[in-house]
Amino acid sequence: MPRPVKLSMLARERIEKSFTFAMPTTALVVASAAPSYIKEEVVRLKQLWGERIQICDGTADNVEIQAAIAALPAAGGKVVLSEGTFTLAAAISITGRLILEGRGRYNTKITQANSAGVNLIVNGAGAVVYEVQIKGMVLDGNKANNTVGKGIMGSGFQNLTLQDVRIESCCEEGLYGSGAAPQSKSWWLYDVVVAACGEVGSVKDNI
Repeated sequence: MPRPVKLSMLARERIEKSFTFAMPTTALVVASAAPSYIKEEVVRLKQLWGERIQICDGTADNVEIQAAIAALPAAGGKVVLSEGTFTLAAAISITGRLILEGRGRYNTKITQANSAGVNLIVNGAGAVVYEVQIKGMVLDGNKANNTVGKGIMGSGFQNLTLQDVRIESCCEEGLYGSGAAPQSKSWWLYDVVVAACGEVGSVKDNI
């Protein structure tokens, strides 16, 4: 078992208090624009916790987010996104039980790069995925600089929970679920806003 890392007082307040690294079911992804003192401490943590700690560079941040997801146990876990903006060149693919949690929708944003033309979050399993939770973030489709892309392409997500989430500026639907196989079912939405998206904003078929 890795030894606890001794953090500076300021970093402890901003990192250790917010994230539980001792649990092997938790990973952290830090935005490229995070304060330097947080990055410095996270670099130290990465030496102990390996791929469960990821630091983005602001380009194709989906790579680091996906690596953090892959570093979790097969049974699932939590990926925490720091404050800041994460820019995607490809979708975040979820294939199993997962909590994807930002620091609140006024603090954490996921957006797609100019001309990326991707959905922001998708079911990558090609089958039913149970118990996904997405919390505390903005999903921004950047439709001013793209022609296609949904916010959450939720086909096959069952027992999906969205909490403190704003989905905005998507070229297509902000939130999409399917009644066809793999079927979307039992979605729970708490304090969720879908705004300025194409189509009808939110399509919920047999959810």
